Amino acid sequence: MIKSSLKPLAIWLTISSFSVGSAIAYQQNDFEFSAVEQETLQDIAEMLEAEHYSRQTLNDAYSERWFELYLKSLDPSRLFFIQGDIDDFEKYRLTLDDHTLSGSLEPLEYINERYNQRTFERYESIQALLGGGVDQFDFSIDEGLERDRSEAAWPTDMAEADDLWRRYLKNAALSLKLAGKDPEAATETLQKRYDNQARRLSQLNAGDAFDQYANALTLAYDPHSSYLSPRALENFEISMRLQLEGIGAVLQQDGEYTKIVSLVNNGPADKEGNLSPADRIIGVAQDDEPFEDVIGWRLDDVVDLVRGDSGSTVRLQVLKRGTDDISGAIDVAIVREAVQLEESAASGEVHDVWDGERIRKVGVITIPKFYMDMEAYRNRDPNFRSTANDVFDILRDMEAERVEGIVIDLRNNGGGALLEADRLTDLFIDPGVVVQIRYGDTRVSRQHRARHPMIYSGPLVVMTNRLSASASEIFAGAIMDYQRGIVVGTPTFGKGTVQSIESFDGGALKVTESMFYRVNGQSTQFDGVVPHIEFPLQYDPSDIGESAYPYALAWEPIHAVDHNVWIDTELYAPMLAAQHRERTADDGDFNYLRERYDWMQTQGQQTEITLNYEQRLKEKDEFEASALALENNRRSLKGQELLTSLDELNKEADDATDSDLEVAEESEENSPPDFILDESTYILVDLINLTRSENIGRWVQRDD
Repeated sequence: MIKSSLKPLAIWLTISSFSVGSAIAYQQNDFEFSAVEQETLQDIAEMLEAEHYSRQTLNDAYSERWFELYLKSLDPSRLFFIQGDIDDFEKYRLTLDDHTLSGSLEPLEYINERYNQRTFERYESIQALLGGGVDQFDFSIDEGLERDRSEAAWPTDMAEADDLWRRYLKNAALSLKLAGKDPEAATETLQKRYDNQARRLSQLNAGDAFDQYANALTLAYDPHSSYLSPRALENFEISMRLQLEGIGAVLQQDGEYTKIVSLVNNGPADKEGNLSPADRIIGVAQDDEPFEDVIGWRLDDVVDLVRGDSGSTVRLQVLKRGTDDISGAIDVAIVREAVQLEESAASGEVHDVWDGERIRKVGVITIPKFYMDMEAYRNRDPNFRSTANDVFDILRDMEAERVEGIVIDLRNNGGGALLEADRLTDLFIDPGVVVQIRYGDTRVSRQHRARHPMIYSGPLVVMTNRLSASASEIFAGAIMDYQRGIVVGTPTFGKGTVQSIESFDGGALKVTESMFYRVNGQSTQFDGVVPHIEFPLQYDPSDIGESAYPYALAWEPIHAVDHNVWIDTELYAPMLAAQHRERTADDGDFNYLRERYDWMQTQGQQTEITLNYEQRLKEKDEFEASALALENNRRSLKGQELLTSLDELNKEADDATDSDLEVAEESEENSPPDFILDESTYILVDLINLTRSENIGRWVQRDD
């Protein structure tokens, strides 16, 4: 139930040498695909035909979808291929299915080889053009660049492609000029930018090329089916169980180096004491074996070396932050342990909220994703890690704190394990159907149920936004249908499909096998869950959400399920909404959200970027003036001092971060207040006061 998407633009290059200002030598890399990839692709195609919700065979129609999606994944802005290439590829438009079913990877090999050629040529020409410096660009003439080229015509020939890239580089140079960079610095910045881009992309291999081709096929069936290579499957399983065996460090690619971004609190690396954020790993060794130089390696290969079984030792050669002399590297030995990924775990805190007469103590439970340790669950471990088990413990702590109501924060929660949506809902409703599941053969299952008396039956508010998806929508929809609580925020993502993981020799297929329906017979597909009380939009629904995807699955209503209701939300929701509107009518933050959304809609209407300096400067000044007016209107309503420029706002943001680290993190005392959460707690307090006479708040003792 986790969203998948096409990989970003990939360029298959091997770089033999580069230094800024010198000649560039890029060497084209020809990938070799084996019988393993052929068999894997056949397995994927057969599994899609047999198990996908649509029950569709891989035919010419799906071949055409696949063809278009694959080209889009390679060249989304239509910058590398020319029309002649596309004409040459047309022979594969309706035959990808035939090649696959016969075990042929000819289309992948042919198109990928041409793509290698075009990117090889393009990156050499970019550096050749930049060799003349950015002074060559004339910013006084009137010419422009399309803002979105995803549906643009392909360049007719190399001359048109060269001119297109000239304008792309001119636009980048103009942006640096407007930012105050002198021509020499701007030239060096662009040379490094495009060489680093090519250097990173050159580390991709034949397996990456195959993954991209295979995932274009799965996306032809629907947006959430995807192929998982063995490495991707391992990472998926780690994310679901919130535990890995390693050193407890977040790593990031930094040019040729692997940089430490952060350390897991009290993890093995943190406890060892010699590693810090921004240190760089240049060598890795297992136990007493020799170090392997990892400078220039791709990130996931370094991660594979660093991970390992609990109790084993990994040794790292590390350049401390600010040190570039390899002879000064230190050796750090770390004993690997099981590391808990707590940043994705459910968490709870108690807030004191003033209702005008007294302080109300309310609980806030934040759930970033729906996770579970599937292996431990299958092994019947009673203490397996999961969302519902963690929330159960949090609820017990809040019971001891004597909270009077609870907010469940599902903002930005993209979903996860379906079973955990059932089990979490079980904590808040009495026995009954949580969600209906409709399969491709039209069977409808109602076995996903709450099976126990609810743990907490007091006032409840659920927060959502456009990035709340899948399992989040199941939970929010059930709370709404059972009238168990009030849903606030913005409409959810609209993902109403369920995926299962089917493993095979070449990895695994995450395949959409069914569609979930609320107990009222409606699906969340496309429209999502629409809250009782809607907050201002922060994302454009036409850009973000299920409805924005090509080939998203259609649905039709099914029968509703008889179910009980807890409180009369049809009575309370309008009253709570009226109180919310009155409270936020002159609220600077909420008005800012409303005005900013409308403002961003107007900004997005511009289809062309001007490359004229004076016109661009004028547009920049107008943009900053309107942004400053928005911010000052917010400050005025909040009684804060007005700004004279956006630079003051940027300085405030800089002051609120730790500038010593390359990846700055806001400290708790400098974190901006979460006014959306604050308003949700006020709505909860309003609900507490409205339902006080019903005495519905109670805690239930349950042995499980």
